[in-house]
Amino acid sequence: MSKVAPRKVEVPSGSRAHLCPVRAWRRWKQELGEDVDPDSFAFRSVHNLWKTACRAGSTP
Repeated sequence: MSKVAPRKVEVPSGSRAHLCPVRAWRRWKQELGEDVDPDSFAFRSVHNLWKTACRAGSTP
């Protein structure tokens, strides 16, 4: 891992759409809407009442 230039790994798309991690990740980022920061949390906490993703990351 480099502090100056983090590596970018090419991940190929899966042959089955419902099992493809690349498509699932892109769909999740699309659902987040305005927060498209690549350094934002991938796993977010979910609001108990409305079941929506919060901006904060999940806690242990």
